[in-house]
Amino acid sequence: MQGFKEFRDKEPWQLLPWEQVRDVVRVLWYGANKYEPWNWQKVPNAREQYFGAVERHLVAWRRGELLDPETGLPHLAHATCNVLFIAWFDWRDGLRAEPVTQAPKSVMPPELPDDDWERVPGRVAVRHRSGRVLVAGDPGFDVAASHARGWIDNSHVPG
Repeated sequence: MQGFKEFRDKEPWQLLPWEQVRDVVRVLWYGANKYEPWNWQKVPNAREQYFGAVERHLVAWRRGELLDPETGLPHLAHATCNVLFIAWFDWRDGLRAEPVTQAPKSVMPPELPDDDWERVPGRVAVRHRSGRVLVAGDPGFDVAASHARGWIDNSHVPG
C-alpha cells in the first residue's frame, strides 16, 4: 500500500530555486559585514535608493556583466535583494494588496492524457512522451495533482 499526503493547500516552497536564494543570502551577508546586520532598514529615502540599485544591477547584467565587481556575486542576486528590500518597506507601511490565500487552480492540458506523462527525476517537472516538459510554475502544471499521480516527489528539495 502506498501512502499519500495532501499538498494542495500547502504553500509550495519547493518551487524556489534554492541556489539563487543562496546567492541572495550571500548578498545580505556581504552587506551585513560591510555595514551591519539590518542596516538596509535604516537607509534614508530607501525605496528610491534601492530602486536605483535594482536598475544599476539589471543594466550591468543586461550589458553582459554577470558578477558585481565589488562582491563577486551575481548582479541578479543583488537586484533581487534590493527588490525584496522595497517589498519589505511596502509591507511595513501597509502598502500591499490582500494576501493570496490559495493558488489559482490549474490542470494538465486536456489534449495530453495522464498516461502519456512521466516524472523527470530530481526536478519538479513532468515529461510528455512527445518530449514536451512542464516545469512547476508553467501554465498548466499542477503540483498537487502531479504529486498525487506519482509524477513528482519532494526528494530534490534541500533539507
